[in-house]
Amino acid sequence: MPRIASVNTKVVEASIRGVFRIAYSAAATTRSVFVEIVLDDGTRGWGEASPSRRVTWENIEAVRAYVEAVASRLRGLSLPGELGKALRAIHSGGPGFSSARAGLESAILDATARVLGEPVYTLLGGAVHDHLVTDYTVSIPGEDVLKEIRSGEGPLRDAFIESIRYLVGLRSDKPGNAPIPLPDINGFSVLKVKLGTGDPDLDVMLAETVYYAAEGRARIRVDANQAWTRKQAVRVIRRLEDLMGSALELVEQPVPANRLEDLRAVREAVETPVAADESARSPAEAALVAKMGAADVVNIKIAKAGGPLQGARIASLLEAHGLEAMWGCMAETGLGIAQALHAALTSEATRYVDLDSPLFPVKDPVRNPPRYEKAGEGIVLRHGGGPGLGPEPLE
Repeated sequence: MPRIASVNTKVVEASIRGVFRIAYSAAATTRSVFVEIVLDDGTRGWGEASPSRRVTWENIEAVRAYVEAVASRLRGLSLPGELGKALRAIHSGGPGFSSARAGLESAILDATARVLGEPVYTLLGGAVHDHLVTDYTVSIPGEDVLKEIRSGEGPLRDAFIESIRYLVGLRSDKPGNAPIPLPDINGFSVLKVKLGTGDPDLDVMLAETVYYAAEGRARIRVDANQAWTRKQAVRVIRRLEDLMGSALELVEQPVPANRLEDLRAVREAVETPVAADESARSPAEAALVAKMGAADVVNIKIAKAGGPLQGARIASLLEAHGLEAMWGCMAETGLGIAQALHAALTSEATRYVDLDSPLFPVKDPVRNPPRYEKAGEGIVLRHGGGPGLGPEPLE
């Protein structure tokens, strides 16, 4: 069996098509770390670490330091024969460094699956889905756009509306002055609207603008990224329920991450399913959310979970507790999205998919990424094909 000869890292940066804003941050570029496992027979495996100070408590330098520290314990191990030892070496350090561990675990699984000539989802128990419908995330527009949304008129508001019309396929061409990042593909049947403007009433107006602009072509999910108090969350969600009815599909992380009792209270006060994201940063936290009944859904992100296998284990835990899984992303390239897709394809708990981050950069820096395709269901995501995870970095 081939043995691990080296473990390498590379920082990858990509420019976004505009500025992507959420409640607590804004970005015009993405930065992540590609982890490479090289076997002595020439086989290469790849993984991606996408750290966030607010979510995974890491930065790029911390990821590279963790990978370097683990590399000495991985070198010389055979794959697949000593896969278990490799995984224990990655995760034996206890909690923390979740995106670094995700990049390492993904690279190990990718290399192992390539040796076996199988896709990674086979190692995770086998796919139960052929494809998944993904949403597209509508980021918070700039202050000038928000002012016109508040007033109900203006050319910037009109451009925002035309952007939504493009996303759902009501117009075929991108508006030239789009105030939010837009992908090359359109026809989405689900839109995830980022809220958390600092004014709950404006949050309602923003979601309302998206809802009416879509003209019934898309279900709406909203994500406050911890921006509301419990009372604000209940008030806003009930107003959105009155406005959208069943078209409001999900509300994600309405209250601060550490307020699980508030999250549970919101869930019990509204009809719409409530998802935990920042409240479930690790497998242990996901288990606590399930035990407390604090949410209907948990957003599994590979960077939080620690890798595709860890994500699949969280999904099994959710299924056992009668909860549903949402598969989300940080700012990963197509490589990182493949990590999530392979795990999501194996789970019966998979219900919501938010794997759209490769659509934001001007260019995805990998070949053979997962494919985004138009279908009757909306925009579907499929495995790019081939063994392993599929993607490989562009040289």
